[in-house]
Amino acid sequence: MTPTTLNQAEEKIRSFLSDELMKDWASTISPTEPFQLDSIDQVDLRVFLEETFSVQFTAEQKPFQNLQMILELVQPTP
Repeated sequence: MTPTTLNQAEEKIRSFLSDELMKDWASTISPTEPFQLDSIDQVDLRVFLEETFSVQFTAEQKPFQNLQMILELVQPTP
């Protein structure tokens, strides 16, 4: 299921980062501010994105470094 707005997508992603990955910074970080996720968190995030937003990943997918990277993946700008 794809959210209808970018704000809804951002809210779901922030909630996942905060509630499931236990990242306190998730609710206050700016979209372009760098963050660090270990390899297990990166995998968990990818599974969440696949299941929630039907995102398909390639083997070349770089680790997520900020919220903006994730938002561009789940709802690319036209």
